[in-house]
Amino acid sequence: MKVRHAAFLAVLGMMSTGPMPAVAAAPPEPVSWTLAIEPAAATLKAGATLTAVVSAKLEPGWHVYGTQELPDGPRPLRVALTPPSRFVAKGALVCPEPERDMDEGFGQVTAFYRSEVTCKQIVGAAPSTKPGSHTLSIDISFQACDGKMCLPARLVRLTKPVTLTK
Repeated sequence: MKVRHAAFLAVLGMMSTGPMPAVAAAPPEPVSWTLAIEPAAATLKAGATLTAVVSAKLEPGWHVYGTQELPDGPRPLRVALTPPSRFVAKGALVCPEPERDMDEGFGQVTAFYRSEVTCKQIVGAAPSTKPGSHTLSIDISFQACDGKMCLPARLVRLTKPVTLTK
């Protein structure tokens, strides 16, 4: 009898705590990033360069901001080699011209990409890099919005193996 009473009180106690909290939905991930290397062989001779091709595909209705934004605006797109790196950027990141329009959320004209964007960065081996297998690592910082809401800025790291030869 005591066991039944204790079990009944335990069940009653669980019921009186209220409804179970809902599991928080994962935030949307409307942007998918990829890294490719040109030429595709991913072999780099000492002193030569390759092109890192960073591409984003966006879900319908979403956009990411361009590389040049005002300090009080949205988080601009940033693409950078991950330090410390066995590779160095040669020249500036090259991206297509973004669209521009008034962004009511930020109260200013912003530059943005919707649907997709591909940027290219010429890369060479750092002078101290020895021949062998290495990893090209690139960090992408961006903010995605859909006209109703903006997601917090994100950082995505992409990697590709690269072989350095003499």
